[in-house]
Amino acid sequence: MGRYYDDKISLSGLDKLNPFFKPLENAAEAVDRAESDWYKRRKDVFDELDFGDFRESARDVERKYARLVSGLSVYEFKDKFDDVSPSRRPATQVFRFVHNTFPTSEISEGYATDIFVEETDDDGDSVFVVADNVLRYHVSRGKGNVDTLYDNLSAFRTSSRSDAEFYEFIDDDDPGHFPINNVFKGFGEVPLAWQAKSGYTSQQLQVMNAAGNDYDNEVGPKIRAYNEARANYEGAGGGPLKSEVYDGGTPDFLYQDFQGTSTSYNRPENLPAVLIKETRGFGT
Repeated sequence: MGRYYDDKISLSGLDKLNPFFKPLENAAEAVDRAESDWYKRRKDVFDELDFGDFRESARDVERKYARLVSGLSVYEFKDKFDDVSPSRRPATQVFRFVHNTFPTSEISEGYATDIFVEETDDDGDSVFVVADNVLRYHVSRGKGNVDTLYDNLSAFRTSSRSDAEFYEFIDDDDPGHFPINNVFKGFGEVPLAWQAKSGYTSQQLQVMNAAGNDYDNEVGPKIRAYNEARANYEGAGGGPLKSEVYDGGTPDFLYQDFQGTSTSYNRPENLPAVLIKETRGFGT
């Protein structure tokens, strides 16, 4: 289905005697686990956006990602999105307040500063503080971090108002803050943020950006650790074991003229050359 582990990683034929083989194997397995965990994480993202009613499995989610763009795997989403570099949809003057109950989507911008919640201070008195989870969402502008792989989720369809209690500030006279009912549960639309470009639809680009960034954050470090482990393995003379006759050698003396390197198993760098020659069956 286009996993990095399946497409890019293979331990077949590698030399288990290489001192870096085990770290390489561990790094490969870490990538495999991270990808499986990531698809479960994405299922949880969609469950948040569907207010707990999402019924697809992590495997279903993986299949749907695989079908998003023919020939493009999830681990390629971020690079391809960056290559396309689409434009954002223009800002609008129409907005709605949206109660952000989608923390896994990691929306970092566009929060309202004039919506308050009531809290109790250390003395037991009621105080009003700015809500940290209400978005001032510009309709049709979209939200780039929201994954719309499934575009029929409750957060995109609902027109209901939030059940939480929010307040606005009217004046300095007591009580000063008054309840409001204009904070909504969801966006009321699929919050597509990108204009179509280079043959990719707004929907495809939206998913490539949201899922690609999250994949890079969650799985990317494991892939980079694997590539580092692979480089260490190859730097220590790693690779499949092969029977070779080097130039100048014969079937009886395969390494007659082979000098080796400091990282070769055939010639540890601290042994005298004459001793190595004797152990290969040649006279002194």
